[in-house]
Amino acid sequence: PASDIDLLIHHQCDDQQLKCLQAWINGWSLCLAEENFQRTGYQTDGLIDLHLITDKDIEEAGSFAVMIGAVTDPARLLRKTES
Repeated sequence: PASDIDLLIHHQCDDQQLKCLQAWINGWSLCLAEENFQRTGYQTDGLIDLHLITDKDIEEAGSFAVMIGAVTDPARLLRKTES
């Protein structure tokens, strides 16, 4: 129950889109935390740990971008948008 979900999102959003995305993910994080509390009695401030990755992060292999293509505990692609 004490584990959270590390969610890496590679984005190319403008500031307004980014704020909307963060608010949406935060809402789900709180919802999942409440569901977890109802099932386990363990209270948290949220279950999703959001990491926003940019093209620059990937180029520099910085922040959480190093998890992309990692040998141990790699990030998994959930959905790819068409370019």
